[in-house]
Amino acid sequence: MTAEPTNSSTANAAVPIATRYPIFLSVVVVDRDQADTQREFLTQMVGTLGALVEDFEIILVDNGSAPEARAAYDALARVEGVPNLQVYHLLRRVDAETAYWAGIENSIGDYVLAFDPYNDELTCLPKAIELCLAGTDLVLIENQERERAKGIEALAGRAFRGLYRSIYGVGLTERAAQHRLMSKKVISFLLQLPRPAIWYRVLPARAGFATVTLTYRAPRSKSKIDHNFTTRARRATNLLFSSTLAPLRFVSMLALLGSVANILYSIYVVIIAFSMNSVARGWTTLSLQQSGMFFLLSIVFFVLAEYMVRMVQWSMGEPPYFIVGEAVSSTLTRHQKLNVEAPRADDQ
Repeated sequence: MTAEPTNSSTANAAVPIATRYPIFLSVVVVDRDQADTQREFLTQMVGTLGALVEDFEIILVDNGSAPEARAAYDALARVEGVPNLQVYHLLRRVDAETAYWAGIENSIGDYVLAFDPYNDELTCLPKAIELCLAGTDLVLIENQERERAKGIEALAGRAFRGLYRSIYGVGLTERAAQHRLMSKKVISFLLQLPRPAIWYRVLPARAGFATVTLTYRAPRSKSKIDHNFTTRARRATNLLFSSTLAPLRFVSMLALLGSVANILYSIYVVIIAFSMNSVARGWTTLSLQQSGMFFLLSIVFFVLAEYMVRMVQWSMGEPPYFIVGEAVSSTLTRHQKLNVEAPRADDQ
């Protein structure tokens, strides 16, 4: 995949602008069983977006709510409801990234904003739009107000972020924010993949798009959809195993090390058998038999693990390349060889 160098920077909240940006902005919001609270958020959002961009749409993804809540969400999009609103109901509850991708895939705007009204604000949106108009493909907007986590949950979170950083070399806190503004170029890249929702999770860490990180600080709400420990643990597992082959490679290396260890043990057994006279009868043959069997099993596991790595790589369906930028010289010699002459002044 051909990509431009990724640029990462940090900025503070932007000052509201006086004129509207000439773009069509799509805003994707994910919610579940909280239609009454969502009406207030959406009303405020409409006023902010109407003063910020020329045209916009709000895509509300209902992440598997109860039938009563679905009817309440539908009421938001009626004649007297929220303008420029589209509601999509998911058949069952899915993880947050998959729900966001369901809305992004059905968006039609020039730029798409993934937004959590319970824990994010639109303070940095003007600056993010300016960056996208200047050529940035992906703008991550991070709320530096830490989520409240105690005990095992906080310890597990730090351990997972450290593990992810050791594998990818980037931090999840600043590089995997759900609040992000994307260009159509990024969405076009994801649509080329057979399972784009998986790649959407780790897009900031894996893809080589021009990326900028904006930071701000605002209080978080307790109404976050994926707030419980079980849901976060499931999301962390999906994030790790669906985006990297490192765990499978680790198992493969363990099998290979096991086979090497059995060979070394066999050599040790032979040395003991020839150098010591007090070896119990049958110990040498039994030890060689066991080490040989474990050696063969380790080789089998190693080969199976390598084949599984290939199968996973093929199933992920990453394209061989994706061009994210193009630059053409202002002077092209082939244009100078064209059999076309400019009209002369005396011919006009």
